[in-house]
Amino acid sequence: MIEIAQRFKFIIIYLVTIFIFSLVYGIFLYEDFRFPENVNKAWFDWLYFSVITITTLGYGDIVPITGWSKTFVIFESLTGLLLLGLFLNDEAHRGQERKNIDGLKNQLTTCLEFLSLMNGHLSYAFNEIDKSDNFKDGFIFIRDLFDGEKQLHKQNYKVDSISSILRLISNNFKSARSNPVIHKLGASQNLSIILASLEAIEAEHLKTKIDMVELRHYYFNLYNNAVFIEKYTQ
Repeated sequence: MIEIAQRFKFIIIYLVTIFIFSLVYGIFLYEDFRFPENVNKAWFDWLYFSVITITTLGYGDIVPITGWSKTFVIFESLTGLLLLGLFLNDEAHRGQERKNIDGLKNQLTTCLEFLSLMNGHLSYAFNEIDKSDNFKDGFIFIRDLFDGEKQLHKQNYKVDSISSILRLISNNFKSARSNPVIHKLGASQNLSIILASLEAIEAEHLKTKIDMVELRHYYFNLYNNAVFIEKYTQ
């Protein structure tokens, strides 16, 4: 209910304005208008005149004849135009925001698809290193996985380089972070952590000796924040 009232606040103010001006005309400016003959000047007549005035229709059957009445009629007409303009501007802004949200969902969905792909690659790599009797071979294995396309013979597991996937993910997340809606959703910090984790993972594999503890730390930090933003794609 509150959300509906917030969306149509200018229409509500518009309707209230009609009612208020009808009371002003009927109570304070009762003798300041010329009415057609045989009209009793009932409250409904003042309400009718207020509607005609705020919508700028101006049929001419009821006419202000004093300076005060003309001033209030002008003021009501301008108020109606202002409120209508504010309502249309608010609707245009909401439409753009919905467009931004849809765009953000698509961006995050793409990011999460790439993350899912990298998740499979890194999980497999971690498992291979954990099983390896020769840590040197394990490091060579994960470096190959990062640096180029590799055929993992044990399970016929062919992948693109993790480095290329990292760049794709990073570019998509940077694009998502620039979306103005992301700050309103409160997910900008999570995207910043994800981007920092991606950069750290990329930097870690370039070292002479890969620190698997650090690599796992960055990886799980990345994964946990990705899980958090996944709800925004629903």
